[in-house]
Order: sequence, then C-alpha cells, then structure tokens
Amino acid sequence: MILLHVPCLTDTHLLTIYRYANLPLPVSSLMKDPLSNPNALPLFTPVHTISDVLTQFNNPASATPLQQALHLRPETDLIAIGQNDGISHRYKLLSFADLAACIQRNHVYLCEGHQVLRTDLEGSCLGSIYLQSQRGVRENCEIERKPLREAVFQVSATDHIIISPYPHTTQVTCRNGTHYPIRIQITTRLHLDPGCSLRLFNHTLRSDENLRLKPEPLLWTWSFNPLSLPSETMAKAKHIDDHLNQIRIGLAALQNQTVKESEIPDQISSTLTTSISIFSVLFWTMFGLSLLGLVFLTCWYCGARRNRYRRPLPQPHELPDSISQIAALNLPDADGRRR
Repeated sequence: MILLHVPCLTDTHLLTIYRYANLPLPVSSLMKDPLSNPNALPLFTPVHTISDVLTQFNNPASATPLQQALHLRPETDLIAIGQNDGISHRYKLLSFADLAACIQRNHVYLCEGHQVLRTDLEGSCLGSIYLQSQRGVRENCEIERKPLREAVFQVSATDHIIISPYPHTTQVTCRNGTHYPIRIQITTRLHLDPGCSLRLFNHTLRSDENLRLKPEPLLWTWSFNPLSLPSETMAKAKHIDDHLNQIRIGLAALQNQTVKESEIPDQISSTLTTSISIFSVLFWTMFGLSLLGLVFLTCWYCGARRNRYRRPLPQPHELPDSISQIAALNLPDADGRRR
C-alpha cells in the first residue's frame, strides 16, 4: 500500500514573499534642530537645475557631509502579500523561523497552519512601506536615529544599493585587467559586471564570475602487470598469483638455458653417456644378481627340508633297550614333528 501526498494550491492562495532592506535613511545635519534654522532645506532635496546649485551655494551648510540617519524598525523582515481582490490585499508577516518550518520546493514554500491572513496592509510597518504610505509609516514603524554609517544591500548577483556618508570617486577593477572610475553618491544603485570588484571605505564588493571550461580528456599508456594483483581478487583461485610468479621465474630461467639447433646432437650424445646411464646399468645388474641369489637360497632350503623328512624308521631289531635310548631317538609325532 502506497500513500502519496500531493500538496495542491491555487493562484489565489499563492503569496509573494518580500524582504525588507533595512538601509538607513540619510538626513541633513540641518535637520538636527529645524527650529534653529528656518531656511533648512527639505529632506532629499534634488539637484536638477542651476537654481538648485545656486541655492546650495548660498547655503554652504547644506553641502556638508551627512552625519545622521533614520532607521525604520519593522515588526519582522519578511512579508508575504497575495493578489489584490480590488478591495484589499491579503498578507502575512513572516520570520525566517517560519520559513524554516515550511517545505521548500524550488522557490516555493509550502507552509501548513498559515491559513489566517490579514487584510489591513496599511496597518503594519512593512505593509505601509510596501504601499509607500507616510501616514502608515509614522503610525506603525518604530524610528530610530543613529549616526550615518556606510551600508550595502545586495539586490542580485551584480546589483547593489550603497549608502555612503561621503560622496566620493572610487575605481572598479576586473579580472581581465580593465578598470574604470565610478562616482559613489549618498544613495547609489550600482551594477557591477561579472568578474569585477569594488572597494569602499568599510566594504568590498565582488560579482560572481561563471567560467565554462572544456578540458581535453586525459589519455596515457599505462603498463600494468596483472601478476601484482592480490590473490583475493580471483574468486576460484586465491593463490593463483603465487603459481603465476613461479611460472614466470621458471620461464625466465628457461630463457637462459636455451639450446641452439646445431647443439642438439651433442646434447643427445652427452646425455646418453652421462653417469646417469652407467648408474642405471649397475643398478639393474645388482638387482638381477640379488634376485638370482634369493632364488638359489630358496631352492636349497626346500631341498634340504625335503631330505630331512624322508629319514627311514628303525627296524625291530634296532629298537632301543632302555628308556634313555628311546628318548634319544627323536622320533616324529603324528603331525610330522620330531621330538
């Protein structure tokens, strides 16, 4: 029995997750006390015309480096927003811990127990930032004022957002040896080509570089001796390598003992006249003589025994007169043995 679980959802239940880039919002040093300087420039005053340049020239304090920044502190870093049904947005505030409890399939997170969604998008800090609502930001976001520090947020593999307290010019260097200058403003969106790097006051930026290499295949001749393999590699002959080594040694010795074709008759004659043939003749001669001697002794023994059994019995007139003479006769018994 197989139980197959296939999670299904419709487009209306699919939410898009956004992450808040917690970058500082630079403010001018004149904004420290607006009442002390009624001619203070508004926040983020753009410079597009000559009039704007002359205004900053007449107010040199406005061109001083920015030293203060505002930081918005939302409820969380992630917000999931669904489709707009014409009345409101359905959304949910998420944390990285919530995503860790979900099942990830590619770039889609399947989360259980998240069926409750909010519709008051302007009632949250991240929702107000998403809608760019100043009223919602003032009411829902916690604002913190800190000294401005250099900050970098990476948007993609090659795009970055840079917040710098001091506008300056720096240099981009690439792996191929090229380099070019770039102007870093207070707020700059930078595109860094692959394989290039940039050094700021407190950060170093580097773009990934994808290299596609097609190395040639490695081909070489390997002189491999199978006799060096262990015997365990052969299932039916565990010690075949020892026998092969002995055969190899024997063949090597045989190569040193080769005989030419012209030397074969001499080798045959010398072999027939060696001490081995003389020893054979002597051996068989001695063996024949020993065999003849054994046959002669056997025949002699049998003849002597036969003559001994054929001794005639004494006549009546030759019988002994006393018991001592009878004992000395040594007559045979019924079974043919003498006493």
